[in-house]
Amino acid sequence: MARVDTDSVSPAVTIPVLKVERRIYVWQAYGFLIGAIIAEVSASSFVNKSEYLTKAAPSIIACLLYLLALVLFSQALRSIPLGLGYAIWSGLGITLVSLVSVFYFKQSLDLPAIAGLALIIAGVVLINGFSNSLHTQ
Repeated sequence: MARVDTDSVSPAVTIPVLKVERRIYVWQAYGFLIGAIIAEVSASSFVNKSEYLTKAAPSIIACLLYLLALVLFSQALRSIPLGLGYAIWSGLGITLVSLVSVFYFKQSLDLPAIAGLALIIAGVVLINGFSNSLHTQ
């Protein structure tokens, strides 16, 4: 919950300060993380549609989506440790971008790329499900 306090610089000047609680529910944090992943994958797709930032509208949309992804990711980190959050974000992000590139942009993946994606997914599952080193803050 956010609340507004006031900090006095001098008796004549009062500055409102927004105090934000650090923790949120874990399900909310994972919701923010999923939103960040979707925004980042969408932004990457718009970079491709912008013909590598040469078309204004898709380029602006890509930048706004990347900004949204960072805002959502920062909110997720209020309850998810950085190492775990980034592992999930990057692992699912690269997998989803690869799927979008195959199904939407009609690009192809060869066997080493598919094997690499499988290893990334296995790594995220391993970290998320079995590692205790990233679950403490």
